[in-house]
Amino acid sequence: MEKKPPPSQLLRPPPHHRPSATQAPAAGAPRVAPAKLSADPSAIIAEQTYFCGPYPISIGRGTVIHPRVRICATEGPIKIGEGCIISEKSVIGTYPAPTNAGSEAGSHSDERAIVVSNNVVIGAQVMVHPGVRVHSFAVVDNQVVVGRGVDVGGHAKVCARCELVSGARVKEWSVVWGGGKGGGLKTRVKAQKKVISPFAAGEMGFEGVMEGRAIEDARLMAVKRERDALSRLIVGKKRG
Repeated sequence: MEKKPPPSQLLRPPPHHRPSATQAPAAGAPRVAPAKLSADPSAIIAEQTYFCGPYPISIGRGTVIHPRVRICATEGPIKIGEGCIISEKSVIGTYPAPTNAGSEAGSHSDERAIVVSNNVVIGAQVMVHPGVRVHSFAVVDNQVVVGRGVDVGGHAKVCARCELVSGARVKEWSVVWGGGKGGGLKTRVKAQKKVISPFAAGEMGFEGVMEGRAIEDARLMAVKRERDALSRLIVGKKRG
């Protein structure tokens, strides 16, 4: 008969989610209190997701979390809003070093809280440090490092492999890219008014003119379809 772990070591997601034993910390890693997890029943959380930390973690309605994501509320609470996608191998929060495990819990936890607002997309292998705010409809692309205290505005996009230094501010409707060898980060503002479609303007005249917000709405519709497809995929794997 399989031996059940003591209740103090169990995560408490909704009934249709089961915590994974395959994502336990490596040998010699500091012991971290079990996560205080609260997830909406409609959230889809892969079994290989790992949660830890003494602070609360909340996950909103319809959010999809891919396999091998680590969500570590070791320095403050973590709130993930509705309709988000957190892609595989991303890390939200930080895992404590052996020298300071549990030593910073307490007075400044609200300043180190991580808030991911509604309908945010976080790509694969992203690192989000404590104190970060990502506002609604923003996109943080693959392999981005988001430093402590960074604020990413609504509808903004941080392109792949960028590193946002601690305390950086990304304005709403902005696009950040670059940061590779030989150059720093660059920023531009997304079009919110009328823009010319390069595919249609030559043949269709004014019919090739599109509202910037309409383009954004189309992107959000595509994100919704992706989220729905991911939900079916993850649920199908659990049942299989």
